[in-house]
Amino acid sequence: MVRACGSGGRIAGMSREARIPWRRAALASALLWCAACQVERAAPDPAPPPAGPAPEAAAGPPLVVLRGAGLEVEIADSDESRRKGLGGRDSIPEGRGMLFLYPERRMMFFWMKGMRFPIDIIWIDGDEVIDFHESVQPEPGKQESRLRKYFPRRPADKVLETGAGLCRRLGVSRGDRIRFEPGGRR
Repeated sequence: MVRACGSGGRIAGMSREARIPWRRAALASALLWCAACQVERAAPDPAPPPAGPAPEAAAGPPLVVLRGAGLEVEIADSDESRRKGLGGRDSIPEGRGMLFLYPERRMMFFWMKGMRFPIDIIWIDGDEVIDFHESVQPEPGKQESRLRKYFPRRPADKVLETGAGLCRRLGVSRGDRIRFEPGGRR
C-alpha cells in the first residue's frame, strides 16, 4: 500500500534496505524495456560474426586492480559457488583470487570451512575496501559450529579472497579503491 501524503513516496512499513531491491527491479525493467525498443529499431547486421574467440574470452579472466596490482579472479556469483569458495583446494597461485559477488549490500561472515591454506579476506562496497582480515588461518579438524566467523565492519556487496600476505605486501587499507576489468584488460 502506498501512502499519498506524509510518506515522502515511501512504501508503507518498508525499511530503506527493503525498498532497494524494488528500486533496482524497477530500474532493471525500464532498462530492459528501453533496450528491447532499441533492438526492434536497429537494422540487422548483414556481416557474419568474426571467426575465433570473443574479444573478452581472448583477453583472459577478469581482473581486480588493487593499489596498482592486477589480480586475475574467479567469479563466485551463485549460491553454490559462494558456498564452496576456495574450500577443498590446496592453494591459490600468487596474483590470483576469488571475487564473491552479491546482488545487494549485506552483512555477511566468512569462515575457513574446508580451507587448507591461509588467505586474506577483503570486503568491498561498490569500489571501496571497507574492511579486511589478513592471514586468516585454516582450522582443520574443528567442528563446523566452532569455526571462527569473520565479519566486516559494515555491509558489503563484494568479497575478495586472496592468498595470505597480499594485504601486507600491497599495504591495503580501508578506503582503498578497487577497479574491475572484465576480460583482463590492464
